[in-house]
Amino acid sequence: GTMTNKQIIIDGIDVSECIYYDNGKCLNDEMVQCSCKKVAVCYYKEYKRKEQECDRLKHDNGYEVGALEKTIDNLKAERDSYIDKYFLESQKVVNLKKVLTKIKEICNNNDELKGDFNLVDCDKYKLGKHNLANRILQKISECEGNDETN
Repeated sequence: GTMTNKQIIIDGIDVSECIYYDNGKCLNDEMVQCSCKKVAVCYYKEYKRKEQECDRLKHDNGYEVGALEKTIDNLKAERDSYIDKYFLESQKVVNLKKVLTKIKEICNNNDELKGDFNLVDCDKYKLGKHNLANRILQKISECEGNDETN
């Protein structure tokens, strides 16, 4: 088609941007080389008519459309902020799980921690020998809601 900057109005529609329009002729596959003026109802003209109708409705109901668009934008922004918060929270959870895994590894593999320490047993208010690694693992599993004690 001939893409021109000036409008070419046929049947009340600017056909200058129609890819099938060429110097007054329609080069559509189905309507080989017929006059654009003869085809009042082609897809392009119908599309442009619907576009005009949408613009007119938007203009007529401008306030409502504007208000709805604003509401939609606000809801999208709100949704996005929740997505961000969710992502940050889930990242924190992932990081904490990594830290816990590391602590468990250390407790299970570090011989010094497995040795007996003299600690004040806060639960029983008395001095006694305790395996620190086991105590830490026990506290972790209590926090995780597992009742298993190592």
